[in-house]
Amino acid sequence: MMEDRPVIVIGAGMGGLACGALLAHKGFRVTVLEKQACSGGGLGSFTRDGTNFDIGAHTVFGFGVEGAFGQVCDRLGIMDSLMPRPLNAVTDGRNIFGRVYSGISDKFYDLPSGREAFENYFSSRFPLQAGGLHDYLDCLYSVAGSVPVIGGRVPDVSNVSSLHSGKESLADVLGRYIDDEELKSVLSWITVYTGMPPEESLFSLSALITKLFIEESCQICGGIPALRDALVSAIEDNGGQVLPGHEVSSFLVSGHSVTAVLCGNGRIFPASAVVSSMPLDVFLPMFSRSVKEEDKDIYARWISRFRKKMDSRSGKSSMFSLFIKMKPCVPATVFDGVPLTFVASRDAGWPSRFTVIPYVQDGFAVSVQVHAAMSFDDVLPWASSVPGSRPAEYEKFKASRSGRIMSLLDELCPGFGEMAGKVWTSSPLTVRDWLGRTCGNVYGMLAVPENGLPVISVRTPADNLFLAGEDVRFHGLCGVPATSIECVEAILSEISRETD
Repeated sequence: MMEDRPVIVIGAGMGGLACGALLAHKGFRVTVLEKQACSGGGLGSFTRDGTNFDIGAHTVFGFGVEGAFGQVCDRLGIMDSLMPRPLNAVTDGRNIFGRVYSGISDKFYDLPSGREAFENYFSSRFPLQAGGLHDYLDCLYSVAGSVPVIGGRVPDVSNVSSLHSGKESLADVLGRYIDDEELKSVLSWITVYTGMPPEESLFSLSALITKLFIEESCQICGGIPALRDALVSAIEDNGGQVLPGHEVSSFLVSGHSVTAVLCGNGRIFPASAVVSSMPLDVFLPMFSRSVKEEDKDIYARWISRFRKKMDSRSGKSSMFSLFIKMKPCVPATVFDGVPLTFVASRDAGWPSRFTVIPYVQDGFAVSVQVHAAMSFDDVLPWASSVPGSRPAEYEKFKASRSGRIMSLLDELCPGFGEMAGKVWTSSPLTVRDWLGRTCGNVYGMLAVPENGLPVISVRTPADNLFLAGEDVRFHGLCGVPATSIECVEAILSEISRETD
């Protein structure tokens, strides 16, 4: 019986909760351990002065027929409660899911929903580039369509490896089809979600995310916290539990098996299977220390190869964020009610790119969030500080960067400063301390074009230890739930093999 098989899932972020919910739905007795005081990770939220702010995911996609999270929700039967609806504003008769501002020309561009509308719009704005744009989108859709994580397919390691053996960057492919610098800049809007500039963004990942945005951008009822709560409920309603404040400190390893997980608070959790959704650069040293001397030969080669793959995923991406509470009765039309991506001209300095997300409730804009790319090096002088005791110089730094963005927002949306109320900020240090990410890597360990995307299997030499989370395949609302599905399928396959 599945209920006789306790499964321990480490990490109550997007990957851990998806795995836990799917396993609990299959009848396993699931316990999810989370080191923070609350669950959610990238699906988390916080409240300031009566206003709720999302922590990680903001613009939602992948809940349609081609998205991995749609598969997760369908399997759990929670799609109806989330009520995903297209993220569409109407401008000049077009449905759009966002806008882009280009610092090269000081112009705004719409991002129309659907391939045909998207291509027609940009062909009209750049008529001399129409042929190249058509071929570029053909290439993008072809690459995205070959990703074995959408369209109802369960991910397959060999297919993923084949797809991501390519090492072209987004800039490489744009340059092959487009020769207008303005259009190339506008089409690189996706880099705020790939986490890297065009020259450092792997095209295959850029293609997948771009296609899902064009075809499946949506909003869910209650926002990102509703998705987190639905996954937690799916675990608890099936007899499982989510335990915040339980930071895992080590594993009990015996031969090819992990028999239990130990927490820093002294609690020990026996397990028939373990899923680690921890950052891999946290997991691997912890697991290596947990292997007894007599078992080291079992894991030595795997650990060595694992480290090499981790080292090859050298991309680093963090962000500086503003969480803005709007004054009462600000119209929902601020920033047209859809996400705006700011792309600066080359060599314009910081910020080079950021995204602005207005949150609308009852016909009014209640908050606006801004997420700007920032290097961890910018906050390195204060890297040894901890929350609650940051030095005054760090606070001055944040105030300066916040002021710079607020000035830009007032230029992009005249009068915005008068509509804005209180402002809170976070930096790469916040990301590091909240998500436990080295260098505040908000998207985890990113693949870089020069190395491609090396495959890290969800399986390990321990027959009952599996891996999930954004470091295993790729990040975000397409990569993480797809990896969770793959992880759960691997567990079911292992149990089936054991019982044959």
